[in-house]
Amino acid sequence: MKKQENIYVALQLEKDVTTGELMIAVQFDRNSPNFFTNKNMISWCPTNEEIEFINEAYGALNKG
Repeated sequence: MKKQENIYVALQLEKDVTTGELMIAVQFDRNSPNFFTNKNMISWCPTNEEIEFINEAYGALNKG
C-alpha cells in the first residue's frame, strides 16, 4: 500500500459484540505534526486529507 501524505491516523473496523453494529475506531500517531499533548489534554487538528479519509470510510459503511 502506498503511503498517504498528510494522513497520520489509522482506521480500524470493529464489531460491537453486544449490538452487532460495525464501528470505525481512529488511532492517532502521537508523533504526527498535528497531534499535541499538554499535561492531561490531548489535541488533534486533522489535516484535510485525514478528514476526507475518515469521511470516505464512514461513507463506505453507510453504503452497506
